[in-house]
Amino acid sequence: MRRATAYLIALLALAGLIAGLAWFARIASQPPAAPSFSLTDRAGHPHRLADYHGDILIMNFWAPWCAPCRREMPMLNRFARRHAAHGVRVLGIAVETTPNDVARALADAPVDYPIIARGGAALQPRYAATERASRVVPLTVIVGRSGRIQSQLIGELTERRLRRALAPISGDSGAE
Repeated sequence: MRRATAYLIALLALAGLIAGLAWFARIASQPPAAPSFSLTDRAGHPHRLADYHGDILIMNFWAPWCAPCRREMPMLNRFARRHAAHGVRVLGIAVETTPNDVARALADAPVDYPIIARGGAALQPRYAATERASRVVPLTVIVGRSGRIQSQLIGELTERRLRRALAPISGDSGAE
């Protein structure tokens, strides 16, 4: 009888351990929640992370002096227009710059998506997964519909690279 009780206790402890490990693995594998923010774009419109809940948010950290940043902006603009009906939003966030430099850069390469000209330098480290990512541009962060960071892309973005990053959260090879 004692032996059966000892086996039963050991079996229950093992089952509890397995259940606990499974729960922890599930929690640990979830992408991190995106930090909240509240910033104002160049037109004076407020932008908060909560405003994008239910949408896919492509946050593009860029600087006017960064040639790869400026090269990817027309593609991001086309992508934003093409996929807006599917709940894909692009938010440009300027870092290491002044509002005047942003205005000059946008005069050369205008975009339709909102551009944040102030506060981006403080926001980027909060969204960066690594120390390097907190200091490099371009950095593109994709926040899923549930408000969790799904992907970070360092360096110049192509439409193909963007589609690949979006595929796991959009259900296909693009954003639709």
